[in-house]
Amino acid sequence: MSVNVRPKPVSHQVRATRLELVDRLEKQLANAKQWYDFDNPQDYRNARAEGTHGFDRPKLNDQARLVYATRRDGQRIELRVIGPPGPSKGVFLHFHAGGFVIGSNASYDGYLTRLSEASGLTVASVEYRLAPEHPFPAGRDDCVDAALYALSARGISDLGAPLRVLGGESAGAWLAVAVALELRDTHQSRDHDEVF
Repeated sequence: MSVNVRPKPVSHQVRATRLELVDRLEKQLANAKQWYDFDNPQDYRNARAEGTHGFDRPKLNDQARLVYATRRDGQRIELRVIGPPGPSKGVFLHFHAGGFVIGSNASYDGYLTRLSEASGLTVASVEYRLAPEHPFPAGRDDCVDAALYALSARGISDLGAPLRVLGGESAGAWLAVAVALELRDTHQSRDHDEVF
């Protein structure tokens, strides 16, 4: 069996715009220090957070609030919560990208604010532990614990709505799937049937 994939053709204008963007990014990053030039992952994380690695500092939503779930070892997990302009339709539990090594729950404020406004969902982004300082399964466990918190009566009260969606980008998407499978396989409950 063979599979043929044929990309959908795009207009000359769309292609030119994409090439302009790639060219602009390459120029912007040409002299930037690369991740492998840093002494350790934390130095690179700091440069990203400070906007000194080639991209601007992430813009924070000053309306975001922090709530804390409890990890299985008793420590806290920070959730950065961004609410919609009107009544919430539920909670979107977000897991950020970054190859399990970089990124933070605050680095996606702009995107998550727009997502919350467009969807009417309250977004709660999880600050899960990162490798290599915290090897697998630490980050995944944090995300599972955050989901269990969001499903609990305390979580619903703190977040202001019930959990409805798990999601993320790249490594965060993997975490969302891992959490969904863990909820299904280990924490079976009718409460989880409405989460997608």
